This record gives sequence, structure tokens and C-alpha cells, in this order.
Amino acid sequence: MVVRRNYRKWLWWGAGVLVVALAVTTIIVLVINNNAEKEIVNNEQNQTQTMPSNEKKEEKEEEKEPEVKKEEVKQYDGDSPNMADSLTGVISYAGVSGGDLIIRVNIDQYLTTGNCGLTLKRDGNIIYSVTTNIEGSVSTSTCNGFKISSGELSSGKLEIEIALESGDKRGKILGEATI
Repeated sequence: MVVRRNYRKWLWWGAGVLVVALAVTTIIVLVINNNAEKEIVNNEQNQTQTMPSNEKKEEKEEEKEPEVKKEEVKQYDGDSPNMADSLTGVISYAGVSGGDLIIRVNIDQYLTTGNCGLTLKRDGNIIYSVTTNIEGSVSTSTCNGFKISSGELSSGKLEIEIALESGDKRGKILGEATI
């Protein structure tokens, strides 16, 4: 019986020592972590204090989140080109490729029907003429495209005239190309 009581006594003492050791270890770990965090904060403050005033301002500006302004995106300044009385556009490409004169035209208005008449002139004289359809794109239109064999044209500078027609609206686009 004495051994049994002695055994229990040592068991209780051992468990108590173990609990105390765990508590002390936990406290030490918490203190070390807390000191490490304080050291990090102090280092950051020291770095901030040693920065020249210009760098401090830049750092503060970077910390601010940028202000997001929602603005309406406008495709054109002024009135919508779809409301204009005449058709407008631009020759986006006019050049020789693979032995052919290629001409591409973008029209500012959205159209689903109409014609593009191409006239090529040299020294005021018409040397070539053809008509193609207008094709609608997302918010604008385009001429179906022009591809003329350079064998049909003599080399030199050409005046390009594109006559646009859709419903009761008309327009003219001018440009140049060299063969």
C-alpha cells in the first residue's frame, strides 16, 4: 500500500511539473514573439524616420488607394456621326501587296446597305472605276474592299475617290496611292 500511495504521489507531482513547464514554455514563446514584433515595428519606424521628406511623401501617396472615377466613354466628340447629313470616313489602307492595289475604307456611320464607288484618276483623267457594297461592322461600316491587279494600272501616283451612298445620304472620301 505504501508503494501505491508513493506512486500516486509521484504521478501527481510529475503531472504538476509538466503543467508548470508547459505554462512557462508558452509564456516564453509569447514574450519572444511579442519582442520580435516590437523590433519589426521599431525597425520600420527607424527606416521611416531616416527617409528624406520627399520619400515620405511618396510613400504616403502610394499607401492611398487610387480614386476610381467612372467616366462615360465617348466614341466621338460632339454629335453622333450616325445623325450627320452626309457620310464620312477614311481610307485606312491604300498600297500594293502581292501585285495588287489594295484599298480599304472605314466609314464613320453604321450602315447595313449602300454602295462604295471607287474612281482612280491620274492627272485628272479616270483610269479605273468599280463599285462594291457597304458592310456593317460593330459601330461603323466598311466598303467591301477593293483589290485591283496592278497589271491593269500603269505605275505612278494615283488619286483615289470613294463615293459613298446609302439611302438618302452621300459622302466622298479622297486619298492617294502610288504604284
